Amino acid sequence: MVGTRRNLLLLCALTSTALAVEPLTLESTLAAARRRAPAVLAADTALRAERASRVGATPLFGQNPTIEAGTGLVVQPQTDRVGVTPLVSPMPSPGRIADTRLGPSGWVQVSVPVEIAGQRWRRVAAVDARIQARVAEREEVLRQALLVAGNAFYRAVHAGKVVELAEDSVALNMRLVDASRRMAAAGDIAALDATLAELELATAQQARTAAEGSRRLVMAELASLLALERAEVGAVQDSLTRTDPLPTMDDALRGAAERPDVRALLAEKRAAQQEAHVAAAGAFPTPRVKGSYQYWNSEQSVMAWLEVPIPVFERGQGEEARARARAAGLQAEIDAATRSARAEIEHAHGAATELAQTRAQLQSLQAETARLLADLEHRYNERTIDLNTVLTVQRRVIQARRDALDAALQEMLVRLWLDAATGVLR
Repeated sequence: MVGTRRNLLLLCALTSTALAVEPLTLESTLAAARRRAPAVLAADTALRAERASRVGATPLFGQNPTIEAGTGLVVQPQTDRVGVTPLVSPMPSPGRIADTRLGPSGWVQVSVPVEIAGQRWRRVAAVDARIQARVAEREEVLRQALLVAGNAFYRAVHAGKVVELAEDSVALNMRLVDASRRMAAAGDIAALDATLAELELATAQQARTAAEGSRRLVMAELASLLALERAEVGAVQDSLTRTDPLPTMDDALRGAAERPDVRALLAEKRAAQQEAHVAAAGAFPTPRVKGSYQYWNSEQSVMAWLEVPIPVFERGQGEEARARARAAGLQAEIDAATRSARAEIEHAHGAATELAQTRAQLQSLQAETARLLADLEHRYNERTIDLNTVLTVQRRVIQARRDALDAALQEMLVRLWLDAATGVLR
């Protein structure tokens, strides 16, 4: 019985360990977004559909062959005395039915259009360019999804650290309340000071409750972005610091032309140019190779000929003009997107530089604030300072630590923005 209980306890321990959710890091968050973000999955579907369309552009002939067939009975006149059968015979009159007979007739004709102006490889090139555009669009969707997921991750880390800061404030105020009650009971301070300490504790507890609610909301948003159940998202783990140096402005700007949104527009422009070439090929005739087989009673014939339409009025000029206008418009969009990418990189780089300096200044004060709080609490217990001084300095210290957390969050968000703007985040 004891052995069975021990085995059950061991099984429960192993099960709970296996079911434990590992904490999320930035790398695991981005990996989950690559696999499960709904926008990325939708972009994958669009890419597969575009790749499937290439099957329709690869056949040798752009149009399907045509087959025509017919059969019937032909009125065949009898051979005259000289032995000659007229080529064209009128319908016999009722009085001459005896001089004619009915004969079976049938025919089959096949017609195959042949493109001679290179339309096939132009169509294939246009489809390939559209596939490249869908690939770039998928990368752009992924870039945006990773940026959003990374933002949510850093905000979740920040919310967790705000909760820790609120818990530190509650713990400090609880110690002050205990000390104030002892001093009030001993008559060293007024009872009003003890009440003031209790009010400060209640304020700190409310702030902790608000911080916990904010953390739950951010964690729910992160789970929604990653298409995960709330139970599948454990704690988040990060120090809100970056050890890698900022790239130089020149290095950052080199990535502007390789952004996926710019590459998608370039691919769309190439597709439009190829479509214009396909339309321009309409100025060349598309001959049709034809062949036929005919029979009439015991007589048979096989024929082949070439039909060449003359493109005099409709030469694809409308489609060509529309495709070239679209290509020109896309070039304007490419120029605007490149300028926008460069401006975005410049703004992100400048903001990251400034925030790194601000965060470094604030973090240099963290060790001093920790020692200051410990010294204040000790001096208050020694009755060398009053409660108002302790509470005033405590509020300023807590606010300074909160400012440092906010600065660290802003720096992480801006660095993530810079990574996405330069194409590093992919």
